[in-house]
Amino acid sequence: MNNLTKNQLAALLLITDLFMLFCFCGSITIWSALGYAVGITAQLMLALPLVLFADRGGKTEKWAEFFYLIYLVLWGGFILNRLWNVCDEIFIPLETSGGIKGRIIITGFISLVCLYISSTGMKAVSRSAVITAFIGVLFLLADFISAVVRCDFSGIDFSADKSGFADGFMLCFSMGGAMGTGAVLAPLVSESCKKGALRYFTAKLILSCTILTTAMLVTGRIMSVTDFPVITSVQLSQPITNQRIDSVFMIIFAVFAVFSVTTQVMTGAYLFGRLFSGFTKGRNAVMVIMTIVSAFAVSVIPPYSAVTVTAVLVGEFAVPLILLIKAPHKMEKKK
Repeated sequence: MNNLTKNQLAALLLITDLFMLFCFCGSITIWSALGYAVGITAQLMLALPLVLFADRGGKTEKWAEFFYLIYLVLWGGFILNRLWNVCDEIFIPLETSGGIKGRIIITGFISLVCLYISSTGMKAVSRSAVITAFIGVLFLLADFISAVVRCDFSGIDFSADKSGFADGFMLCFSMGGAMGTGAVLAPLVSESCKKGALRYFTAKLILSCTILTTAMLVTGRIMSVTDFPVITSVQLSQPITNQRIDSVFMIIFAVFAVFSVTTQVMTGAYLFGRLFSGFTKGRNAVMVIMTIVSAFAVSVIPPYSAVTVTAVLVGEFAVPLILLIKAPHKMEKKK
């Protein structure tokens, strides 16, 4: 696998973070949004061992690679499962197909695209991710400006009854599984990860607050009857008079979904190659199959639960900290 730049890694992780926010199901209040923002700041602090480990040229041990392989399979399954749950709200690609049939169609298309993109290599995917993330950010900013100009600020919910600070804080971690992917890819970054980490978390904070604020402004009064407030807010907001913005969003949503799943598949295939050196062909296909099976398995777990929070904390903080402590003599400082 070729080395990545800090901007390419940040783009890959941001796309997954934003996609998970698109798929968020629940209520958003000013307090939960604040908790989410504080959670991102906490993640930045917890990522310090990971950044130090990567910048000092640390090499991931076999046990950690096994852990992250399982982690990526489960996280990829979680992403696919979230996509399935959004099918009824924003179905791709056929409006008349829903339920199991729709899930099979979506899974089939994503699997084929994942396998095709995987054949181009991580370097090509990461370069494309930068362009994709940039276009997505432009769209989100346009949608946010439209929400601020046209919407009534009285729709923002200041009550902590439906979703409070603690809910938003926990939500940030349960939806922050991209950090486990970052833990695997960070040692491959050819530059110092310190500035890259700060840039990534700053962008994540700004964009997450933008999305949550847009959802509150547009769907504040109907939040109780809205399953997916972020998607609904995009459908109701029309910043471009001669073009339905939700049709543009569907394109971005589909591309972000493919990138999110593909990133987990390719990273997992990379670990397969490190763990099983003789396994040179079909690694991506195996990861796709395992991800689909995982998507069915994780459906029994509440999407925003202590299980997902714990997994993210272990992947982001605990494992890098153990690696950092155990093998300082094996590390060489990255230039």
